[in-house]
Amino acid sequence: MTETHHLALIGARYPQLALGTLMAKRGFRVLVVDQNVGQAQTPGEDGNQYAFRRRPAPLFGLDSNGLLRRFLDEIGIGRMLVRRSYPPNPVSYQVVLPRHRINIYPQRDATMEELSREFPGSVDSFRTLYDELDGQSDRWYEGYADLPSLERGWGSLARIWNRGKAVWQFRQAGSTLNSFNGMEQETAFLHLQHHFLGGYPFQTQTKPTVLSAALMHSIGSRGTFREPVGTTSITSLMADRLQEYGGEILHGAKAATVRNGPGNLVTIILDGGREIQTACLAITSDIAGFVEGLSQRAGKPHADDSGLRVPVRFFLGINASIVPVGMEDNLFYMRDDDGGPLGLKALYLSMGPPGSEGLHDEGRRPLTVTALVDRAILKGITGEIIAAAEKDILQALDAVIPFLDRGLNFLGSDLTADVLEAAPRPLGGWITSWIPALVGRSRVLTGKRGRVAVMEVPPWELGLEGETLTALAAAGALRKVLEKVK
Repeated sequence: MTETHHLALIGARYPQLALGTLMAKRGFRVLVVDQNVGQAQTPGEDGNQYAFRRRPAPLFGLDSNGLLRRFLDEIGIGRMLVRRSYPPNPVSYQVVLPRHRINIYPQRDATMEELSREFPGSVDSFRTLYDELDGQSDRWYEGYADLPSLERGWGSLARIWNRGKAVWQFRQAGSTLNSFNGMEQETAFLHLQHHFLGGYPFQTQTKPTVLSAALMHSIGSRGTFREPVGTTSITSLMADRLQEYGGEILHGAKAATVRNGPGNLVTIILDGGREIQTACLAITSDIAGFVEGLSQRAGKPHADDSGLRVPVRFFLGINASIVPVGMEDNLFYMRDDDGGPLGLKALYLSMGPPGSEGLHDEGRRPLTVTALVDRAILKGITGEIIAAAEKDILQALDAVIPFLDRGLNFLGSDLTADVLEAAPRPLGGWITSWIPALVGRSRVLTGKRGRVAVMEVPPWELGLEGETLTALAAAGALRKVLEKVK
């Protein structure tokens, strides 16, 4: 017997579950087809918590003003996560430059005191710049305050108005950077932040996008959060809520083929021959490429790798006794050399608490070093380059953490011969052309043949908030079709 649904989704990842749960709450019959046997569960009490990770550009926010918090409240799990999350860090992150170490606090006045100590001749220029970034960040979040408006898409006057404001902000942002022309260390400070925060190549004539400015400000004003268990807990809660709203999840079922028909329906044929019919199908582009009948809808990959960077991580264990007093566990570091075999001049250090899982010796702490590597460089990587890069990282850390030879274990890295296949989504380059008013729609390919919508998952910098925008934009595109067949 063929089953018919309003909306079917292939894959039980965050974008699909977010879209499916929202649509199920709106009263549509939703089915999620997932080839995994079931949701992975994390043992112990920590399995029920979701706390946001330390990462270079967290737009994550469980405060009431955050887009992600409003969306999670909308589907009924926001408060559950807030109760169990870690509090924000007192220091959002620390920046280490040659001859400078600067704490970036959520409180702007405290950050200005740090900058006035390290860069006394430039503090007024920094104050002007950060005032501009404050305003841009506030306007960025303002533009996404109304979830129903985001679902309605581009027909609302508010979206059109916000798009116009965002374009105008391009002109304002560039002028605030001119005062740093010729200031080597100040420029390095800004460059390091923007290198990780979705930013632009720092040049006098290059203006930051409004999105970059909001990212850079956001990590300072909102703090960062730990995420010990990945996205397992949040997707598990979302899957439960999807089913409470009447949606279904078909575990252990792999979609082999998708074809149009009969009529205006889409037919999904599973391994084994079972058929499912749906008025609309939604899928992410990476999964679409592996399903017969969908690969042509997945969109073309970027042909030009220039400017695209891939996050590569190095995993270490460090003796807590050699961690310098005052070193924060969320740290950006600009090296004073050529960056070694992979050109890794900028590093992001994230240090976990003592006794973390995987480090059985008491008093040891996990240290993850993240570097953004040009995708073109990774294409020619060899075993010799990998070994040299790992050795180079250890030498580079000696400038931040002394006495490493007395308590550092190298546990591994993301670098492999097939690193490009294993790496996270590339970032940089084309993201610099984004403006806030375009983010939602630009990541959804709304052209539908047989009522199929392919969601293009946003790059690494935007995390779950970017994927939430993708789900909302897809909901707006699909809802107009589904309301006619409901």
